[in-house]
Amino acid sequence: MSILPTLRYALLLAAAGVGVASCISPPDYPETPEIEFKTLKQQFINNARGTRDSLVINVSYKDGDGDLGLNPEEEIPNSPQNLRNYTYFCILQIRNANNEFVDDPFTTSLPGLSGRFKRLAPAEQGDKKAPIEGNIEYGLALYRLQVPSLQPGATMRFRIKIQDRALQQSNEVFTNSFVLTR
Repeated sequence: MSILPTLRYALLLAAAGVGVASCISPPDYPETPEIEFKTLKQQFINNARGTRDSLVINVSYKDGDGDLGLNPEEEIPNSPQNLRNYTYFCILQIRNANNEFVDDPFTTSLPGLSGRFKRLAPAEQGDKKAPIEGNIEYGLALYRLQVPSLQPGATMRFRIKIQDRALQQSNEVFTNSFVLTR
């Protein structure tokens, strides 16, 4: 007889759990990714590879169908100009004599400083569309030989946008400005 009240209590808890879970709905984000600039970290590095400024750009993202990022096998080989090979677009802007930020010509054509990040959808999601959100940290090492227009003391910033696997591009954000140290 004492098992009946315990069974009722367990069934009541299970029903309450199902009821609460059915009330929680996933966030409603657009299928075109949205980003927001968070931080820019700068560090000076001098090692055997040379002298450089190391930067880490952090942006937050939201995407309604979760199709962000690429796995290595999704790359189209020998196609550095193909948009499908990129998920992160990074354009360097340098402050000119008129105190205006202008795009650096080297970084406006692919690959420039652009690149990709790994798939962000959880593995258990599979190919099912589901909203995701989080942060992306993108690291850059700026060498003067890599970007000839870089001059120590120059003030610059980045224009950033991301792209999903359906080639939908996010809004564009700007980093804080920073001064190149070396």
